[in-house]
Amino acid sequence: MTRTSATKGTQGFTLVELLAVLLVLALTTGILGLSLSGRQARENVVEFSHHMAQLLSLAQQDSQLTGTIRRVVIDLDKSTIAYDERNENRSIPPEFELTILVGQELIQSDGRIPVIFFSEGGSTGIVIKILNDQGTMIKVQTSWLTGLTRVVRNDSD
Repeated sequence: MTRTSATKGTQGFTLVELLAVLLVLALTTGILGLSLSGRQARENVVEFSHHMAQLLSLAQQDSQLTGTIRRVVIDLDKSTIAYDERNENRSIPPEFELTILVGQELIQSDGRIPVIFFSEGGSTGIVIKILNDQGTMIKVQTSWLTGLTRVVRNDSD
């Protein structure tokens, strides 16, 4: 009677095969990492633009509720946006480039730009384009007529 070994016909993986699998896994992980970092940059600019819009909307609502003028000040020198009535301040991240469209008479000599909200609902109006280093652009617009603020995603501009 002859005995056959159960391991006679099976062989393990070669070192080349194991290295090939590890290479594929490393490439997949790298591509996934790059994809997620781009997504994170997009989410950061969207989150920042929504925070800015909330600050502007809060000032507009406070102005109408209290019947007084409210201001949100964008300080380009200090890279901040402030609504002093509520001690709300936001820093502008250094990787963001802001383009601001506002009446020239509102720009102060120290680089501060106030957005003024009036009690009857209007405002001085502003358009802020926020561009990150990945090329994602978001607009935050406050209407001069209604004082309402909205966020518009615009990658093509």
